[in-house]
Amino acid sequence: MKTNELSQHQILFRAPIVRDRGWKTGNEEATWTVGGADVLDLNKSGVAETRTEYKDFFVNMEMYQEPVLTDGLQRLSSLATQTGTEIITAHEYPFATVHDGGMIIGHTIFQSDKPVVRNQRPIQSLVSQLYPQEPDAKWAIDPAHGEFIVFK
Repeated sequence: MKTNELSQHQILFRAPIVRDRGWKTGNEEATWTVGGADVLDLNKSGVAETRTEYKDFFVNMEMYQEPVLTDGLQRLSSLATQTGTEIITAHEYPFATVHDGGMIIGHTIFQSDKPVVRNQRPIQSLVSQLYPQEPDAKWAIDPAHGEFIVFK
């Protein structure tokens, strides 16, 4: 879909897609991160909020509070270039999904960091959750502007 085609539809919702670097791992001097993701910033706060779901002495499970794009903006931008579109929709990418994502972060040499992917589902199911009163609502992603859009 081209940008001018999207403008012919009623926009129900727009939210930025926030690139988060993930979590710092290792000791205090560590500079590397794990679990970076492109997060749909549904509450439009400008940051990818996280929560600690499980914590003990050896392991933390850090989760994003908002949906994570299974295929990040870089992949979707490449897809837009390949298909000659500006805006990605279910027409260009019918299998696009989001999930609840995060990392299990180990704090000892015996623990390893592992990605967490829960509730992977089609993006359209998220649209239905956000707008149950609008059965014709559809999704779009503008990779150039890093934006998630719901329209009808």
